[in-house]
Amino acid sequence: MIEINKRIKKFKTRVTESKWTKFFVLASILQLCCVVFLETRVLLRNYDFKESVTDRYNFHLGNGDNCNLKPSIDRMSLIAQENIIFMIFQVFQLWFCLNAIYNQNIMQIITIAIINFICGLFGIVQIFEISKWATDLDKTCEGESALIDKNFVKFDVPLVICLILFATIIAFLSFRLYQQFGWNIYKKIGADIKIQKIYKTMLIFVMYLKLDLFFVLVTAIEVFLSFSVDTSGSSYTFTLPNKLYYFHLGITIMILFLEILAYRSLRLESKIGMVSYLVLSLFTVVDFIILLKFATDKISQSWYFFIVIVVVAIILSLLTWVWTLFVLMNFDQGLDKYLNKTKDQDIDLEGVTQTRPKRFTIED
Repeated sequence: MIEINKRIKKFKTRVTESKWTKFFVLASILQLCCVVFLETRVLLRNYDFKESVTDRYNFHLGNGDNCNLKPSIDRMSLIAQENIIFMIFQVFQLWFCLNAIYNQNIMQIITIAIINFICGLFGIVQIFEISKWATDLDKTCEGESALIDKNFVKFDVPLVICLILFATIIAFLSFRLYQQFGWNIYKKIGADIKIQKIYKTMLIFVMYLKLDLFFVLVTAIEVFLSFSVDTSGSSYTFTLPNKLYYFHLGITIMILFLEILAYRSLRLESKIGMVSYLVLSLFTVVDFIILLKFATDKISQSWYFFIVIVVVAIILSLLTWVWTLFVLMNFDQGLDKYLNKTKDQDIDLEGVTQTRPKRFTIED
């Protein structure tokens, strides 16, 4: 209970440290509320699309027509899943923003600004996906898309404008916080350029681990919602070979284990743990590259969102792997000397005293 109260007190102190931290937290909360509201409208519209096409599919099926709308139904189900994932990401992003303030992670602040503009691009991709889906629907059954009122001005354009607006606001606030936290790092670490570089390398690595929790782990889980096992009797449009499906299941379970392994190895400066992470994480990269191949095979089905998120997962996995090497090479380079306050106590990167001798701890 004492530890929880200490963390709450620390969070309040960090949030109210300056007007920029207050504005940043307020903007992040408003962004979550506005984007989730607007994305929900898009989701409900897309769900109506799916229901309309399902009704038409049943009509054609009952009349013995050769108009196969099943792929369009499956694809719209996946687009609706994408809408839900995007809303879940907004919740993750709020946590990511609050975590950046709590830990004063300067690299995380920069990344937040970049991610927000990428979210704006996603809003545009959603428009392109629905347009492509409607075009493919007409190719399958001529005239069917006439039943679909896309109405981008009412549903999609407000979302894109909202995303770009908040991206601009967050970028400005991130610049202000970059200056503020940069000064805090200087006061904490000092003028030693080498130690500052080691410190920032560690912050980047920790940030990648946090991003991996969403982009890598959630993408891995999404595969089970998007693909089925490829069997002769499968009625689902998107399938994976049996062996690959279960190989990916093993990798998904391993991803969470790797997150814990990397984080703990960093805290303890365990070279064995870091090397183990380097070796095992390569299997994750291989798995996602194979998934990317299957996703691109389905590009005619407007498989754009999944392609993008798999590419992001691969890039993040590779960046995390590279930064693991950087962090490993920085072990025993003297950073703990700057963080230790007494012989028997360590101070973590945010100033919370710990009782682990000769080892420093990272963001708690």
